[in-house]
Amino acid sequence: MNSDVRRLRRPNFYRKAHSYLQYPRYTFDLQQPDRSGRSFLRILRISCIALLVSVRAVPAEAQTTPWHLDSATQTVRPVSIAVYPPDPDTIYVLCDSIIRSTDRGVTWETIQGLAWGTDGGDLEIDPTNSKILYLSKISHVRLNSHEHWMSTDGGYNWTWLIVDVGGRAVSTIRIDPDDPKTVYVGFGPAGFLRTTNSGQSWDTLITPDFFPSSLAIAPSNDSILYSSYLSGSAYKSTDKGATWTLMPFIPLNPSQTGADLLVDPRDANIVYAGVIATDTSEPGGFYKSTDGGLTWYEKNVGIGKESREESTIRMNPRNPNDIFMGVGSTDSTGRMLFRTTNDGESWFTFSSGFPIGGGGVPTIAFDTLHDRIFAGVHTWPNDAGVYIIDSLGTTTAVQEYSLNIPREILLTQNYPNPFNPTTTIRYQVSVAGFVTLRIYNILGEEIITLAHTQQRPGTYEVRWNASQYPSGSYIYELRADDVIQTKKMVLTK
Repeated sequence: MNSDVRRLRRPNFYRKAHSYLQYPRYTFDLQQPDRSGRSFLRILRISCIALLVSVRAVPAEAQTTPWHLDSATQTVRPVSIAVYPPDPDTIYVLCDSIIRSTDRGVTWETIQGLAWGTDGGDLEIDPTNSKILYLSKISHVRLNSHEHWMSTDGGYNWTWLIVDVGGRAVSTIRIDPDDPKTVYVGFGPAGFLRTTNSGQSWDTLITPDFFPSSLAIAPSNDSILYSSYLSGSAYKSTDKGATWTLMPFIPLNPSQTGADLLVDPRDANIVYAGVIATDTSEPGGFYKSTDGGLTWYEKNVGIGKESREESTIRMNPRNPNDIFMGVGSTDSTGRMLFRTTNDGESWFTFSSGFPIGGGGVPTIAFDTLHDRIFAGVHTWPNDAGVYIIDSLGTTTAVQEYSLNIPREILLTQNYPNPFNPTTTIRYQVSVAGFVTLRIYNILGEEIITLAHTQQRPGTYEVRWNASQYPSGSYIYELRADDVIQTKKMVLTK
């Protein structure tokens, strides 16, 4: 991991056990212990060993704050939630209609009724204009209603883009994280619509397989795209979709229905896949590649085979190691969401507060300014709605050093400098907005993105580990609120 902030905590039960050891009910002369003393010491040693084994066996993380239902959404069945990053009080939810809140979910209004209903789909907001919406809507009620739309007035009026043909539905919309004017909309049987001017005009990219089920754009290099298909294949493009290369995507087989893909914002070669397993005999769950999709590793520690019917995977924008996976569940435990805080190495259930019963979590969204998370929950027969955690407790790769509001945007000199191999970069932002911190080599080639997220006013710092890079001069660049600042640093080995 190139940027790293760690927070160490003792488990609660460890503190309780420690208190028991501090105050024993009996004392013995340890210089000349009698038989009962020796017996007690043996028991104590065995107990301590058992305690240490128990400490190691307990997961490093657990859910501490339960979900709560936004009561105003109790009757809706969300299939997609979109939060507007510059002003996260604005939230859209795609359900049987489209509802919108402008007060952080306190009240909601229906802004567009979809008379033919919605069984699935995707809804995305232009991160620079809350009135521009992109919609893919799937319905099995009306024939040929796998449709794709766009609105420029916040959802009151819609412009039809294209309809799927071929009998299978896709709902893939992705906005370029580096250029919000560029948007991809997947459609059947084999294509992506693409705009580079916020929907004023569109061109068509022909896909290498039929019915794209997911598209991921590398935040550190938006020329790199990864896509998966309902046929079970997956491809990679290094030229924004002009050409594609087949990936040996072992987890998928033709009986499955594609995969959800994510790309680590720090490294375009680190790719994650959530794979749907319809029964315990199929591969499924969470997979990771560190070489651009050439090889894949199963990362399902903590996720039982009965919980691998993946429905969505989402990464916390404030910490790429913090990933959430929604799943479909047919049991009564309510285990419909899992979380990893260590890049997929282990998972824990994150469903406390959800209704009990079979169901699923098809959509997850984040409010990074207030550290909130939203989940759309469906359970049978009737429980559904938008569930919220008001404080996620994020441990960020970029540490928030101070909440005092600065007067200006400022990038400071890294320290130490020269350095080997780690250094700390501190910067401050005076207004809420999207912030990017990147490092370039002396030739001007981007080598890593350290921050690429929405941030509130404050002072931040990030530690960079350059152990994998050669000695030399590097340039680091801060972009915030149309301000660009750069500084030079030197790595010496």
